[in-house]
Amino acid sequence: MQRSEEFIAAGAQVIVLNSFSLRKVAENIAPKHPNAKFLTCSSNTFGPNYGSYFARSYQAWYLAGFAAGRKTKTNRIGFVGSFVTPEVVRHINAFTLGAKRANAAVQVEVRWEGFWFDLDPPDPVTGEFNETKLTKQLIDTGCDVIAHNSDVGRTVEA
Repeated sequence: MQRSEEFIAAGAQVIVLNSFSLRKVAENIAPKHPNAKFLTCSSNTFGPNYGSYFARSYQAWYLAGFAAGRKTKTNRIGFVGSFVTPEVVRHINAFTLGAKRANAAVQVEVRWEGFWFDLDPPDPVTGEFNETKLTKQLIDTGCDVIAHNSDVGRTVEA
């Protein structure tokens, strides 16, 4: 919120917030600055001078699914989903449609993380974060291609 105030003080008339998690910033600061416009990526809240924007990312997810469907040898693909929002569900659906277009026998198995990144500390015994555990679960069930949309790369590392 402090940065938004700095931008407005410097004369900015449009503030673009780049994360769903920043929607509360727009809700709180926008009424104080009615002449400025606030845009939050993938937000679900709106007001007189704040709203939402997004790209057609589902198209890229469809293509990623198509590539995954062509690449799998087990016909089992995993997806570590971050935070349950319409956006994420739309992306997983597009990914699945692309995978099935490339390979009708494909099954996509989803594990939910619960947020954009793991908020919990690592497991005290294994030292693993939840994202790593979810990825390993998918591998253990036979998934040989795994996608994710988390804000960190632990799925890729696993």
